[in-house]
Amino acid sequence: MDESKTTPIPWNTDKSYTNENIKRLDNAIEKFCEDNKLKFIPMDGVVGNDDLIDGLHPNTKGHIKIFNRMKSELESMQ
Repeated sequence: MDESKTTPIPWNTDKSYTNENIKRLDNAIEKFCEDNKLKFIPMDGVVGNDDLIDGLHPNTKGHIKIFNRMKSELESMQ
């Protein structure tokens, strides 16, 4: 994530999106998956700042990279 575009968030200057927040959320999701015997597909390093439309959300190229990562992981499970 490009924190220069998400800190602070434009519509609420008291709040920000940070890479630390994303990591904390990823850890919680990974633990949930582990506890429920679900496959967790990490997205670390899949998209870069050029793949984010607003510093946080993926653009078309970013979505394609995420799709390809998920597809590869899911195909390896067959």
